Amino acid sequence: IVTIAIGWQIFNVVEMKNTMKELKGKQEEVDKLQADLNLEIKRVREESEEMKHHSLHLHAMTSAMVYAVSNRYDIAFIQCITALAECMKLKDPLNANFILDRVKICLDSLKGPIFVTSSVKQELLTMDQIIRKSKDYPWIETKYEELYLQFMRRLTVEGE
Repeated sequence: IVTIAIGWQIFNVVEMKNTMKELKGKQEEVDKLQADLNLEIKRVREESEEMKHHSLHLHAMTSAMVYAVSNRYDIAFIQCITALAECMKLKDPLNANFILDRVKICLDSLKGPIFVTSSVKQELLTMDQIIRKSKDYPWIETKYEELYLQFMRRLTVEGE
């Protein structure tokens, strides 16, 4: 009986080692699947964020064009700056020069001072900071800086 009991214990130890080895292999598989899932979640989030900025910049450009057709170049300019800020958040802001061309058209079409509320001016300053902090800002810096300064020189805040 003692020999059988000792043999049974040895058998259980060997079985337990095999089971632990299998569990360790399964845990490694689960860890790999979890890492793959985390990478996929990150990719989807980045793609979603990219699509959001892409949609927002196209919407702002569409609005800018509508305002420009209505001879509301001041609002069109603001929409263009909004579009540029969203565009500069993209991985590849390929539309930046197109938007800057629209900004120039709006600016050239404006006559006299540009009147805005203080909240609109603050929004413009926020958009300007987003644009300037963009990794691709050096790519548009010269053209943007010239247009932005021309606009800001003509900007008048209502009530000041």
